[in-house]
Amino acid sequence: MQRRMMLQGAVVLAACTAVAAPASAATVCVGNHGGCYRSLQTAVDAAHDGDTIRLGPGTYQGGVTIDASVQLRGAGAGATRIRGSGPVLTIGAPFAPDPPTVSISGVTISGGVTSSTIVEGERRPQLAWGGGVLIPPSAGGERGATVAIADSAIERNVAAPSATVSSQNVQCPDGQPCPFAGGYGGGIYNAGSLTLTRTAVAHNRNGTRPGAVASDAEGGGIYSTGPLSLTDSQVVDNESHAFPPNARYATGGGILSESGGVTLRRSTVARNRAILESSWPASVDQQAVGGGMLMGDDSPATIERSQIVDNKLRAFNTVGDAIAFSGGVHGNFAVVTMLDSVVGSNHVTAAVPPGSSSTASADSGAGNINAASTIDGSRLVSNTVTAIGGAGPAVAGAGALWAWTGDPIDVRDSVISCNRVVATGQGEVTARGGGVMNVGGLRLQTTDVSQNTIRALGHSGEALGGGIWNGTVPDSEDLTPQLSLADVLITGNTIAAGRGMEVHGGGLFTSQPVTLDRARIRANRPDECAGC
Repeated sequence: MQRRMMLQGAVVLAACTAVAAPASAATVCVGNHGGCYRSLQTAVDAAHDGDTIRLGPGTYQGGVTIDASVQLRGAGAGATRIRGSGPVLTIGAPFAPDPPTVSISGVTISGGVTSSTIVEGERRPQLAWGGGVLIPPSAGGERGATVAIADSAIERNVAAPSATVSSQNVQCPDGQPCPFAGGYGGGIYNAGSLTLTRTAVAHNRNGTRPGAVASDAEGGGIYSTGPLSLTDSQVVDNESHAFPPNARYATGGGILSESGGVTLRRSTVARNRAILESSWPASVDQQAVGGGMLMGDDSPATIERSQIVDNKLRAFNTVGDAIAFSGGVHGNFAVVTMLDSVVGSNHVTAAVPPGSSSTASADSGAGNINAASTIDGSRLVSNTVTAIGGAGPAVAGAGALWAWTGDPIDVRDSVISCNRVVATGQGEVTARGGGVMNVGGLRLQTTDVSQNTIRALGHSGEALGGGIWNGTVPDSEDLTPQLSLADVLITGNTIAAGRGMEVHGGGLFTSQPVTLDRARIRANRPDECAGC
């Protein structure tokens, strides 16, 4: 009897479960065919969680908000386009509870122009988030939608704010707050969790044109405050460009990951640009950082079997100092793990007009790392750093890598080669570290530092460390330089400098003790090692 009652209970439970189950997922289409929705937005509005929305070949109007957990399937990036408005796609209603999980494949998202952003119900023309794709925060500023985009392209979109407000923390020379307006994520703004697979983010822009109001242009391709992962993908030909009169920051030409972490696997970040054209005196903070990638304090990076190549970073200031650093990768107190990758042919330039007494400062062709990190089996090659001064100082350094952290950075089984540092001007010039600069903890093991060069031309100054420079610079006094070289070859590095300049350490210059373990320093010019 007891067993029979249990079975009856099971039947009742099964029946109740069947009644409560949601309707099975549906597939809906968009187009001119019978039974299809006429627009993508009407299809999305009618869809339920779990549904699939199919787009055939053709072009579909953008300006669509997806607030259900659906799959959006196109006929291929070359056949199906979602175009126009700005953002083209918003995934998850801004600051709404319960953000969706959305999967997108086989589409091109293009032609978006975003000039303002809704934040907590208020439209703010001083903010432009995501020209192509916007994944906004959820309620309370928490993480937004979980999004996967595959076999697609996000291209030729723009994020450019349309008005300024007063900066809260930046004072201009007239004693008033400086104007602020920010363009973030020309292609994608991610405040959720984003995965890109076999997808291209290309030809997107922030700042856009002369006379634009943006003071900050950040993340030309992607701006991210949540987890970001790219596999077999490309971030190419994007631009963060800030113009006078308001320009103060141009950062992350390809990717800016503020928090949440970023992972690159078998991916390429190439031919991106971060360009700052400013007209502020030195009292106003301004800089260009991260031609390829910039990782914020809370955004560790893993870069595996990837290429960060041919990115450009440039700062030009008609009034004050021009400051540019990190052509390829900038880790701003973020742990960087780089495996079997190439950071090459990236270019950093800082310039002021002839006769200017301001400083032109450029460094870190491959990148600047500010936290304990690992570079293994990688090539940092053919990067350049150029400072073009006027009558004031020109400072250039770290043709490839600048290690700026008290925690150790380990470089193993790698090549640092054919990088170049150039400093020119009519005043004092300083050129250091044709390949590497270290002001903190750096350990090189089974690594070649070769064929790096320094060229310095000025009225006076110094050119030090054709291969490696180890010492202290202003603002690094709280760090103790600790350089360890084990099974390292330092060869073929050279320094060329004008008359009257101090020139030392064709291979290695150090002002602090260095640990040398089977290190070979040879065939460098004009000398092998200064301070060893």
